[in-house]
Amino acid sequence: MLKHTLHSLPDTARRALSLVALTLALTLALGACGDEKTTAQKTSDLLSKGLLAHQEQKLDEAIKHYQKLLEIEPTNKFAHYNLGLIEQTRGNPSKAEEQYRASIAADPAFASALYNLALLRTAAGATDEAEVLYRRAIASNPQFAEAHLNLGFILRDKGN
Repeated sequence: MLKHTLHSLPDTARRALSLVALTLALTLALGACGDEKTTAQKTSDLLSKGLLAHQEQKLDEAIKHYQKLLEIEPTNKFAHYNLGLIEQTRGNPSKAEEQYRASIAADPAFASALYNLALLRTAAGATDEAEVLYRRAIASNPQFAEAHLNLGFILRDKGN
């Protein structure tokens, strides 16, 4: 019956239907073979899972997701940054600093990482480096009020 229906259609409609059928067949065939996620999908999924666990204060779980993400994409600024946040909240400033520096290496204008590293450097007494970091954070995000405030404190303490 389908054969009869196809032949009674105009030639262009028959070709269009054949093309749709071929496209559908190829899509189904490729779909059966293509269960693999792309790298971007994998990293996005891992970041989302890490952020959710992080938000729920399941820090060990968050760390695992961020580290898996870094195995796929070693320069992911968000994974490094979030690992830095976890280390900072756990009281490990040297590990936090390492992660923030990795995040900044991936994106030299990442204002949040610059700011958090500046906080750590201020606490360590490295106010000259902290001043530079605050200035970079402000250059990246001129509306970053906390960076302006902390830069002001450093300048005041230096007598400027």
